[in-house]
Amino acid sequence: MSIAGIIAVSLVALIILFQIKIFWTSMNMKGTKVEQSDFFHTQSPDSPFLLYFYSNRCPSCVAMTPIIDELALEFPNVKKINISESYEMAKSYNIMATPTTVLVKDGKIRKMVPGARNKKNLLSMLELE
Repeated sequence: MSIAGIIAVSLVALIILFQIKIFWTSMNMKGTKVEQSDFFHTQSPDSPFLLYFYSNRCPSCVAMTPIIDELALEFPNVKKINISESYEMAKSYNIMATPTTVLVKDGKIRKMVPGARNKKNLLSMLELE
């Protein structure tokens, strides 16, 4: 391959990387900063709720965010938590990877599921299906 060919391939690669960066920064994945003390005051202690821990840099989180947003509109007991903004809360739940979904019921962790899940799995976690 000639030098001109190498330069052309490099330029194409840079353009693709730039487009990927634009895509990532244009994603609206801003979650509400949730403080643990504030969070528990707003929850009924006997109702189950899901905590969805995510990161803006996680491809699986990007794929799962529309599902969580849809669930959060339907059910107020689904909360989206950005680990960069609510690090202490993520640490208190021993979150080791993103995405991680945590089911809390009666004030206790009932289930912790790392990795991406579909809506049906999440609804079954909430025992709503």
